[in-house]
Amino acid sequence: MELANGEVGITVNGEEKVKYLKKVFDLNVPEEVQTMLQSDRDIPEKIKYARKAEIVLAAKIGTAGFEVIGVDEKNLYAYLPTEEKTYHIPVLVNASFYLAATRENLHKDSVWNKWLIKQIPVLLVQWIAHLVTTDIGSDAYTILPKKLNSFDSLAANYNAGLEYAKHYIPFIPNSEGLLLTSTEALLDFSFLSTQAFVGKIAIINYITQNQRDLLLAENPFPKDLSNTKLRGFGVRSFEWR
Repeated sequence: MELANGEVGITVNGEEKVKYLKKVFDLNVPEEVQTMLQSDRDIPEKIKYARKAEIVLAAKIGTAGFEVIGVDEKNLYAYLPTEEKTYHIPVLVNASFYLAATRENLHKDSVWNKWLIKQIPVLLVQWIAHLVTTDIGSDAYTILPKKLNSFDSLAANYNAGLEYAKHYIPFIPNSEGLLLTSTEALLDFSFLSTQAFVGKIAIINYITQNQRDLLLAENPFPKDLSNTKLRGFGVRSFEWR
């Protein structure tokens, strides 16, 4: 059942059992993907000649905010649920995946599926970049994607998309409201950057002296440290030892 503000509710006998926040993305299929699809004799024609693709992400809403989809839950849909449980993605994903003959699993070596799955972490972080600027705030970090531990080509493409998102998509508001990438941000759990007798510059100089490869923003300190998922996403931290 469609609710307000992009929310979708699932009801049983009139009682709401679960609720999701949905986001639809319309993508253009890159020319290089279109070219590679032409040599795939088995893929359906509606995919082979596709110029656009739709990916729908749905984040589960619990009593206290967003919840990650469980490892035993079906999270990949090709308009109907698949049986895929290999890829632990924190949200539900619906897309025109190319399925095996049983329609239960994704074709692992499909160019189309590799392209689609690579977009998922990128789109998810882009969505989070919007959500953190709304009333949802730092709760949006709950659905940050993690590296997949599978070793097939789909997982490799997902992880490549994740690395791109980490380096190039600003989604963390700093104390001035400017969005930073995960590589530009620094989590100050000592809170010394907020103290006049130390301050931001001293902390930045100390960190960059010891790690010269860092590309921190001029103000790398996030506005909100209440959600610990930023650390799990690989954002560097400074804290008391």
